[in-house]
Amino acid sequence: MNLIFSDSSSIDGITLKKLMLVGNNISFIDRPSISLAKNVGTVGVHSNIRGFEDQLTNEVVTIKTIEPPTSVFHSNFYRQYFQIDQNNAEFKKVVIGAILTGWFDYWLLDSTGKNNNVQGHKNLIEWISKNQQLILETDLSELQEADVENFFALETLEDALRAFRTMLWEFSLKTTAILHGCNIESASPISISPYYDQAIKIRISDSGYSGKKSNAKKLGLNIMEMFLSDQALEQIHFKEILSFRKETEQIYQNYIIEINKLEAELIRSGEEIDLLYLMDTKINPEINKLRNELLKARNLRFKKLLTILNNGVFSTIAAGTLSLVNLPAAVLGFVGGHLKSPKITQEIIEEHFKIKEIQNNSHLTYLLKLSKLEERKWTK
Repeated sequence: MNLIFSDSSSIDGITLKKLMLVGNNISFIDRPSISLAKNVGTVGVHSNIRGFEDQLTNEVVTIKTIEPPTSVFHSNFYRQYFQIDQNNAEFKKVVIGAILTGWFDYWLLDSTGKNNNVQGHKNLIEWISKNQQLILETDLSELQEADVENFFALETLEDALRAFRTMLWEFSLKTTAILHGCNIESASPISISPYYDQAIKIRISDSGYSGKKSNAKKLGLNIMEMFLSDQALEQIHFKEILSFRKETEQIYQNYIIEINKLEAELIRSGEEIDLLYLMDTKINPEINKLRNELLKARNLRFKKLLTILNNGVFSTIAAGTLSLVNLPAAVLGFVGGHLKSPKITQEIIEEHFKIKEIQNNSHLTYLLKLSKLEERKWTK
């Protein structure tokens, strides 16, 4: 699965590990540098992943960084979407929600005017909280452009509205950069913040949007978090994450196909994803069924092994060649401890492959392995 991280150009270690367990190709977008007004612009910022891509990549997982259109010459690419987003009431609501819940941090939020207030409020964030309806009803495109000396002023009502518009432009800028990355990488956006997911959904549903439609992917990440805690991930090294993904490559493909199918069905139906309901009705029952099938198959293999040993019936297959079959060490140790000449029957090998077949055919084996990652027992 190809993913673009949507929250920020940078990422913390725990979140990165989560993405490496969910996707195959994960990209991070640098923050672009563009002009907002005359002599006012954004500062470009490289992703903190840049320079570490090779260390976080193997045959299964690829990490990369992308530079979106940047520089003053690309400003109009972003400004065309400023015009779309700034008077879309739903997009405004998303930005307000992100600000008030702390998901969108901007240096202006704690600022005040010269009289140490913003229109009678202690700072800009309080003013936004108390004036949400005004913001939604105001045509932000009608606000006059301020010169560089007054661009961030907070003295008048128009200044406060213009400051909100500047923050909306920043939110819009990130949304555009993310969707640009999704288009060139044929990827889906993924984020921890619910607000960038909402912004992307609004943007791609707007008639003014000209890019490919890339729905946000969140289900696989949410399910994974139910099986592996942040505390566990802190103790697992990135090399172990890469080893796990390499050794579970085949069963991951079955898992992600099913999860993508399920998520697509939910998106098509317009239903909100109720994760706990999904776990109780679809995921956990199937996992318990899989556990029982594997337990039954392993018990049958052990029963046949005991019967063969008791009867003294052995084939000429030497235990030394069983590395080709990859039988568990516990089975090989048991056989070796009970046979003078360590040999095993073809029947036991066939039972082993029945277990492998059950694992490979189930789309939820990946989650079973994932639950054992903390204990480093995913190979069992």
